[in-house]
Amino acid sequence: MLFEGRTAEQERILRLARRPYLARNVATGLGLFGFVAAVYSYSMFAVKQEDFGDITVPDVPAGADASKPSPS
Repeated sequence: MLFEGRTAEQERILRLARRPYLARNVATGLGLFGFVAAVYSYSMFAVKQEDFGDITVPDVPAGADASKPSPS
């Protein structure tokens, strides 16, 4: 891919200069992606186990309509 102002020869030289870093950059990217995926998966697994059974929900009074929002 040629950028504005660069010749094909300059592009070839830049690709050759970047070649030694390609494997390390890909490995670093895959490592970061794996870490983020692991943290996300663990978080979803941990939250899915929560059943919120210890939280009590107050009952709606008999005269109140559940569809109307309560005045705050």
